[in-house]
Amino acid sequence: MVALGAFWNSPTDRKTLKHADDVRRELPLTIRFSLPELGGIDTVFILQPVVVTRWFGLLFHGSVRSEAGFPGFVPLKKHIERSIPMPKKPFVDFRDIRSRITMEQVLEHYGVLHTFKRTGNRLSGPCPIHGGSNPSQFRVETEKNIWNCFSECKHGGNTLDFIARKENISIHEAAIKACEWFNIPLEEVKTNGQSAQEAEEHASPEPKATSAPAAAAKPMSGPAAAKPNGSHSQDDGSPQGPPNPPLKFKLEKLNRDHPYFEQRGITLETVIDFGLGYFAGDKGLMVGRIVIPITNVKGEVVAYAGRWPGEPPSADTPKYKLPTGFRKGLELFNIDRAVKEQGPLVIVEGFFDAIKLHHNGWRRVVALMGSTMTSAQEELIKQHTGRNDQIIVMLDEDAAGQAGRENIAARLSKCCYVKIHVFDKPDMQPEHLTGQEVHQLFV
Repeated sequence: MVALGAFWNSPTDRKTLKHADDVRRELPLTIRFSLPELGGIDTVFILQPVVVTRWFGLLFHGSVRSEAGFPGFVPLKKHIERSIPMPKKPFVDFRDIRSRITMEQVLEHYGVLHTFKRTGNRLSGPCPIHGGSNPSQFRVETEKNIWNCFSECKHGGNTLDFIARKENISIHEAAIKACEWFNIPLEEVKTNGQSAQEAEEHASPEPKATSAPAAAAKPMSGPAAAKPNGSHSQDDGSPQGPPNPPLKFKLEKLNRDHPYFEQRGITLETVIDFGLGYFAGDKGLMVGRIVIPITNVKGEVVAYAGRWPGEPPSADTPKYKLPTGFRKGLELFNIDRAVKEQGPLVIVEGFFDAIKLHHNGWRRVVALMGSTMTSAQEELIKQHTGRNDQIIVMLDEDAAGQAGRENIAARLSKCCYVKIHVFDKPDMQPEHLTGQEVHQLFV
């Protein structure tokens, strides 16, 4: 490291700058520097910050004067970077951090959760970002952990996007703050060899705010995100840590002909094939719910998801339940069946998206159990596809699905051919496709 000799007002008032933060504190700053192309040893620079970038630190322009009589302005970024090492950011996995926190936790941290009204799986209230007062201008979809401001912000995104906008900081800084606020050890979310710059480039794009009526029209689908009370899984998609162990028990007393299956258009054959059923037991997390076994690639059951049959009776009743400690981000629903099939691999969001495509004739399908793909799920897909294989990303036609599919396609396109399926109607889901439409798409 080469320290700069900084002259403040006079050459006798010497200061030594070692880091970029030192420069920030001292600006504007006069520095005597040796640059042969600008006049030699006696060249003097008066530094002013031009822009603070997200990834590269400070960019400077210098007001230059020298004995050689060379006045003017010149970009000095390369010289400053060579002399002042920028503090390194810890490399963190944004997707992993997002999977560990919910929008409700974030709103509670800011002390505004009580200002929101809950309707099913949606929260509505004044926008905490721009300080609005309209009780319906800001909405949160709690199952997918996304938000939209339909007023001044005209923007939306995920938990880290919210923190970044609220604090007026970068996504990386928001991720670090989230780790501090919610007691997430940095060691558990660090990436191996990926820079903060690369991580930000690969982070999910922010969903754009849509019109309020369109956003309100979509019923929620997919498993609920983790809740602060611990009634759901820890959605940890980091490859580090233990895998989900196979269960040592099997749920009995399952009603295979519950009316809910007919309502979803699922036949008894498909119910039996997937091990579905209404749990009529008298104790446990799954009582009174439609049970969905989640298996690993070996076909071993690693968890049961519980879906409330129909719309939940109250806001306190989650639509989906997953066992505490289950690492949802390590699994792909239906992976054990999909790897045995031929043809393009279709990636969808929810359980019933995969079940209905399977029911309608396309069996090489997996569900992310959400609208984002974790690093572990990405590796699992790569293990079972090759360069000549095709992948079709078919997420829900809503803000979360549109954001997620672009990110997924960009990441998987490095290893095989990837196509994004775009529905021609808003809020469409793979589950809504008829058997004839599935046949036309894939067969």
